[in-house]
Amino acid sequence: RLPVSQRKGTALPSYGAVTGAGMQSVLVNIDDTTKWWFISTHVQPTTTQEDGTLAQVRAVEALAKKRAATGNPVVLGGDFNLEPGSPSWNVLVGGSLFDACSANRPMFTFDPELLDQQLDHFFATTDLTVECLGSVKTTASDHLPITATFSPAS
Repeated sequence: RLPVSQRKGTALPSYGAVTGAGMQSVLVNIDDTTKWWFISTHVQPTTTQEDGTLAQVRAVEALAKKRAATGNPVVLGGDFNLEPGSPSWNVLVGGSLFDACSANRPMFTFDPELLDQQLDHFFATTDLTVECLGSVKTTASDHLPITATFSPAS
């Protein structure tokens, strides 16, 4: 419902993963003077290394850093297929982003029957705060969608 002034889809290296991996970034005009970057991603584990999401996450973090360098806030979210504390996780929270789901952890999002893994996440630049965070029960996927409301940090 808000105008998008830029958009770019990027395939991530698959390294033999069964399904594709990629990300989509859009610059949304929040109002006449405020623009935010939103990046959505699907990171697909591979079997080529101990942490099979590491190379893909490095590409995602590099794009988030590039978008943050424009001076606009960044929200990154999606199916990362990685758990908090993994080497890939540390790449994401060790750069220009913070874990926007931290106040709700553990926040299990995988396998609606078991709910025993945290694979879906939101990250954001520090010029934003999280107002509301949750997940949505559904049987439409093997992952639960997560929702968040962000506002400018004061």
